[in-house]
Amino acid sequence: MRVLVAAPRSRLDAFVRATSAALSPEHATCSGFAHDASRDPTIELPHRVFSERSAWVVLIQPRREDPATLDAVRGFGARIVVWFEVEDEAATERVSRARRRWLAHAADVVLAADVVAAADAVDRHGRAARVVGGEAFESALRDAVVTWPGGALGLA
Repeated sequence: MRVLVAAPRSRLDAFVRATSAALSPEHATCSGFAHDASRDPTIELPHRVFSERSAWVVLIQPRREDPATLDAVRGFGARIVVWFEVEDEAATERVSRARRRWLAHAADVVLAADVVAAADAVDRHGRAARVVGGEAFESALRDAVVTWPGGALGLA
């Protein structure tokens, strides 16, 4: 199974390693996409999913993507996990909350580091964001992929 991890460049390697560890290298091949360094992630992210035939996209702290981007990714056959964190005081502003809520509605699974990051975030299936804490990213990601309807290609 191919997994594309889209994260800020400064944390990309760490999240690719964490995703690979969560899903185990025997079952998943992980690659990275620095969405904050992309000229236009709304075009480049779906293109990467198409060219790599990714089954899952793990989107870390999205800043410039929008629901149409996530719909395009899904159109190429990938499922989307969004990971939200609140990094600073400004991120709790009303606009940031609205943006997280807007993106969450387009994701298949939403994971959050804390209750502030999860505020009002509901995925496209009507499930509230799972608040898992920053240290539990790997186990929460694994649970989300393994328990996805239809299984995760022998990952269980």
